[in-house]
Amino acid sequence: MKALFRVLVVASIAAASVALLIPFDHSYPISVELDQPPPLWLVAALLGIVAIPLLLVSALGLLAFRRWSRSLSMLASFLLVISTVTFLSDFPFGSTASPVAIALLVISAAAWFGALVLSYNKRIAPQFLAER
Repeated sequence: MKALFRVLVVASIAAASVALLIPFDHSYPISVELDQPPPLWLVAALLGIVAIPLLLVSALGLLAFRRWSRSLSMLASFLLVISTVTFLSDFPFGSTASPVAIALLVISAAAWFGALVLSYNKRIAPQFLAER
């Protein structure tokens, strides 16, 4: 069970990393008016920039079974979900991204949330409560 948990965390980070390295299928023209408030997709992207380092730190904590890592993972996941939903509602990411990148991001999200659920399993949860 411990091995499955670690595989899910590593697979999630690996799939997301590969997906972010795949170039877009085609470009999308972007214009931002400087005399107007920033567009919603830009605010969402900035929130994602904050959430991604938090996810990486929490992934390292999850792999080391640190007590704080589950809480940080939940917070970072919440921020990234809010960022992603807001970003996708205002920016046509699906039409510009590669289908392979989209599939890898879905796999990454499924593995990440699977690892979070598994971290509360009765066989894994005591690992996070042990003194270190």
